[in-house]
Amino acid sequence: MGAADFGAADRGVVDARTLGADLVYLTSGPSAHLTWEEAADRFAERISPAVAAAREHGVRLAVENTLPVRCDLSFTHTARDALALADLCGIGVCLDLYCCWQERGLTDLVRERVARIEIVQVSDFRVGTSTFPNRWVPGDADLPIAGLLGSVLRAGYAGIVDVELLGPAIEAEGAESAVTRSIAWLRDQIAAARP
Repeated sequence: MGAADFGAADRGVVDARTLGADLVYLTSGPSAHLTWEEAADRFAERISPAVAAAREHGVRLAVENTLPVRCDLSFTHTARDALALADLCGIGVCLDLYCCWQERGLTDLVRERVARIEIVQVSDFRVGTSTFPNRWVPGDADLPIAGLLGSVLRAGYAGIVDVELLGPAIEAEGAESAVTRSIAWLRDQIAAARP
């Protein structure tokens, strides 16, 4: 869902239920000239109709953390800030490990707040890359993504793990191959974390 299109959030909830989906996640939108706290209050106020619609239709809502270079999409870049915004709104979190892999205390935070996580996203990144989006098949590049995902799974997370694939490496390999290898990698990680 696009950044901060709150009318689309309401429609997305209804459409999700119609399609049989039970989760809609979105980014927070930019903060513009507002402080983080002001932007969070504004987001909570504007998202409240979608939160009410989600409750009415039995759909879960979640806010995603994003890379700081994508401040056009979001003012919520860390897992900690995504959780704070989710708490304020009474919704969940889409935890993108690609965007918060170096966050201080991430493993402890996930262990303490795993119940608020609605979906986890994984992909890989080659350190030194300066173009975005530029994600890789998990395990192909430099992120400690297996350990990060393992810590989330060992914390008790049992929901959907989404592999987010886009950028030149994926295009060069081809979508079918990248998806097939990602699924195989993901199965191995889940089996290792949940013996």
